[in-house]
Amino acid sequence: MPVYNNENFLKDSIESILEQSFSDFEFIIINDGSTDNSSSIIEKYKLIDSRIKIIHQKKSNTSTVLNKGIKIASGIYIARMDADDIAMKCRLKKQLDYITKYNLDILGSNVHFINQDGVLLGKETKKPLFDSEIKWSLLFSNPLIHPTILARSQLIKKYPYNENHIYAQDYGLWIKLLPFASFGNLKEKLLSKRLSSKNTKEKQYLEQKRIIKSCRFIACRKILGNSMGKEEFLCFWKFIENKKMNHREFFIGFKVLNYLYRSIHKINIISKENIKNEFFDIIYKRGVSQIKYSIGR
Repeated sequence: MPVYNNENFLKDSIESILEQSFSDFEFIIINDGSTDNSSSIIEKYKLIDSRIKIIHQKKSNTSTVLNKGIKIASGIYIARMDADDIAMKCRLKKQLDYITKYNLDILGSNVHFINQDGVLLGKETKKPLFDSEIKWSLLFSNPLIHPTILARSQLIKKYPYNENHIYAQDYGLWIKLLPFASFGNLKEKLLSKRLSSKNTKEKQYLEQKRIIKSCRFIACRKILGNSMGKEEFLCFWKFIENKKMNHREFFIGFKVLNYLYRSIHKINIISKENIKNEFFDIIYKRGVSQIKYSIGR
């Protein structure tokens, strides 16, 4: 669990892990240069629970912090947690049972959203549940919620986060693992995810988009190889991001989508039948949007 100036929420977050129904774990907390009372709060909990391991360091980026935690973790599985979220008491137990039963590498769950005061909001997630759906969805979005992840330790020690990814480091990792890892999501909401009150600065938003775009290009290349050039990808990007397109761009974007659908065996999806509904849903939504744009011009 990375911590940076989370004093207002840290108590609830730490206690939600210490009170898990499954209790055989080490709890690695990395204090990433906090300047508030986070450090003293963590130290206080360490005195009363020997499962806690603390690392204090100078401020770095999230990817570097996560890789440090992964490197020293000794368990068969590694769970992610954010310092302002709250895990349901059954989270670890349910995820461990499921990941071992179905022999998965990466397992997430759905979440509830809470505000800064811990009040439950109406928003909740409905992420795809199965490996084929998740792999297909990764070409268009991020179907895994980072702080809900339970991952096979051996895998992410071998393939760590890209430390050049200041943002969207999880998406970059899933794309890296796309051809050979097995993914899943639990339908249950095993985490209360706190929505930040901070506004994302435009510079941060643009950098996040740049990383996502780069990762998505890599994902498409994993499937289509060098046959997909930059022009084709840019049209595909516009297609899935619901951007305004001329008819030529729309046709190219659709063609790339169709090629991806026909070549999905390269990302270890057994059958196109598994994702047929999702494929036609994208075509329908994008087609309606394009018709509206054409009429409005």
